[in-house]
Amino acid sequence: MDLEREEHMKYKITAGQTIYATYEIELEADSFEAAHKKAMSIPPSEWDNERFENGDSLEIDHMKEVKE
Repeated sequence: MDLEREEHMKYKITAGQTIYATYEIELEADSFEAAHKKAMSIPPSEWDNERFENGDSLEIDHMKEVKE
């Protein structure tokens, strides 16, 4: 039995997906507006309870053949 080797091409594929991040923080302030302003001045890395959620499905953005 003579089996021919099937040659395959190599491809580089770039895909993207929208990811939503949600954060929570508790802080003290004199008013709603002051709390909002204070919260917006704190970098996300210092907030608590970071959660990631998928916003949509994975989508191919670009494909190209790769030469070996």
